[in-house]
Formats: sequence, structure tokens, C-alpha cells
Amino acid sequence: MDGETDKEGIQNLTREVISPETLGAKCPPLKLTQVCNVHQCPIDCIVTEWSLWSSCSTKCGGGIRERLRSIKTPARYNGEPCGEALETESCNLQDCDKDCELGLWSKISDMRCTKACGGGVKWSSREVVANAIGGGECPGFFSHERYRLSTCNTWPCKPVSPDDGLVCDSPVDVIIMLDGSGSLGKSGWAATLVMGEKLVKAFNTPKVKAQARIAVQLFSGPSYWRQYRLCLGKKTGRWPKPKRGPNMEKDCGIKWVTPLTTAGHFTTNMVTAAASIRKLTWPARSTFTSMALAQAEGEFMYSRADTQKVVVVVTDGMPINPLMTGVAAKDLKAKGARLIWVPVANGAPKDSLHEWASEPWEQNVVEVKDFKAFQSTDVITQIVAEVCPDAH
Repeated sequence: MDGETDKEGIQNLTREVISPETLGAKCPPLKLTQVCNVHQCPIDCIVTEWSLWSSCSTKCGGGIRERLRSIKTPARYNGEPCGEALETESCNLQDCDKDCELGLWSKISDMRCTKACGGGVKWSSREVVANAIGGGECPGFFSHERYRLSTCNTWPCKPVSPDDGLVCDSPVDVIIMLDGSGSLGKSGWAATLVMGEKLVKAFNTPKVKAQARIAVQLFSGPSYWRQYRLCLGKKTGRWPKPKRGPNMEKDCGIKWVTPLTTAGHFTTNMVTAAASIRKLTWPARSTFTSMALAQAEGEFMYSRADTQKVVVVVTDGMPINPLMTGVAAKDLKAKGARLIWVPVANGAPKDSLHEWASEPWEQNVVEVKDFKAFQSTDVITQIVAEVCPDAH
């Protein structure tokens, strides 16, 4: 039987005459046709190649994936059957709720002490090498599972000259932000000038090859609500959004004391910078700390590569907007800068400063009892010890 057409075969039979017709008798038929191979031939099933595996039905906890194939020629007449057209298998058998995986501890011996004296710290940490899955947990960076501290350089700071305090020997880029708000009072402003001048001179080490650079900023804030809105680029009352940008000094109360050069406002001329502080006029306005921090963040585009960036904020009062100040502090730290706060007396929000300062806050908040203590060389020594890993 023809496997292609499903029809039976035909057989043709022939014979020859061996004796001629006689006496009127006729020869029987010499050709005969008959059906042959009437039994049906088996036809095996023919299928396509398997498709690619589908995606897993779940991301974890055990799912199913499948693949398909189709029939090109069905099996017939006892031919080989087609077999399964659908195939499945298990996938993503891992637990849905998996905690993150942590790497090895960094070598604390490779870290440099944060302070030259007076008790600094070194720290060691563990990075996340595999993120948590599902409801799995991962400890925060400053948790004891990932972060640990070790004290170092615990000996007391003993400056060469007790009258001048400690002197920085580290190649740091430091922005010193001096609060000039009205809450200082006249005596507080006078103390700020004395302290600012002394602090700048503490970085005057011209004989050091990799010298520190400083930039000094005086900040207060707007005098009027309209100016505050202008500094934020918002509508001022019934007036539309301003077409011009604010004047940072006149409208926002932010002034750079050190002059602008190709290095931004950074300078190594500490004598000139100290003299400029001595000549400052008291703004006696509000406390626009968030804008001042934002200006400091932008100044670090002029900082040196592979050099520690530090911001020292000297303040006595509450910022205009503490929420924005926290955001600005977070942004500044995210850019790799170390943020040190020097709150004087009791006006600054000390609890918030612990959050706004770099970690650990104990090493980055220098509390000063009052404006009399503010002018002492002990405060200068403490600040310099925090800022500079090397000092004398």
C-alpha cells in the first residue's frame, strides 16, 4: 500500500499464447489486473524541535517552566507514536526570603587614624556581596554586623606653641563656614572673628610639601520673606517666579571671604585669609544654613583629586529650615565630604547636629560651652585635631 497516498497497489499479469486457437475456440484473456498489498503501511509520527524554555512561573520558592513542540505528521497504521508535546520542569527552587550576604571585613590596619592626637578612630566594614531576596533582611552599614570602630592616637594633643594651638600638617581641602546671624550678639560676633582668624592660621604650614587649602564662607540669611523665596527660586507672594537669579550676598546672606581664583575660593595664603576675616562686617541677619551648605558642596568641584574634603560649620543658632538643612548635609556627605559641626552655647539644635554630622558623630561634633571658651586655643586645637590626621 502506498504510504504517501494511502491507496492500494495494482498488479498487472500477462501470459503468452503457446497453442493457437483451433476449431473455433478462443484464447482466454492474456492480461489480468489485480489489487495487491492491500495491507496498510505503518507511518511514524514526525514532530518539530522543542521550543525554548518559558520563563519560570515564580522568582523563588519553586516554580514551573515549560517547552512545546508540534506535530508535523501524525502516526498512523501502528507507526511510532508522537510522544509528549509538552514538557515541564521545576525552576527557581531557592528560598524567597533570603538575607543578604556580606563580604569579609576590611583591614582596619590599612585605615588611617582620623585624628593626630586626642583619641581618633579607625573603622572596618563589610560590603554587601549579594542583596537580600524577598522578605530577607540586610543590616545597615553602621550596624555592628557591618561596621566596627577602634580607637587610635589616644595621647593628649600637645601643640608646639600653646598660644597658637595645634597646626595642621595634612593635605586637606577645608571649607570653614562662619555663622554671622543676628543671634550671635555683638560679643558672639567678636568672638567669631577671633576664633576664625586663629583657625585659619592653624593651617599656615608653607614648609609642608602637601599643604592644606582653605576656603572661608560667611553665612547669615535673608532679611525678608521675599528674599528667602527669591533665593529658593520660587514665586514671591503675588509676584510671579523671578526672571533673575538671587544675589547670593545681598539676598541670601552668603559671602565667600577668600577671593575667587582658578582654584575656586580655596587658598594657601592663610595670612591674607586671616586678615580678611578680621575686616568682616557683621551681617546680623537670619541663619540660611541649608543654602550655605549647598554653596559649599558646589565649591568642591575645585578640590584636589584624592584629597580629603572637609567642611567645618561654626554656628550658634537654629537654621531657617532644619529639614532642608538635613537634606543639604546629606547631599554634601554623599559627595564624599566630611562634615564637622562646631555648635557654640545652646542655640544650635545639637540633637539634629548628631544626625547631620559625619559618622561617627562623636568625632565630628565639637561642642563649645560659650563664646569665651570659643576664643581659646583649646577649641582651635580640638578642631584641627579632628580635621587633620597629621598635626603638630
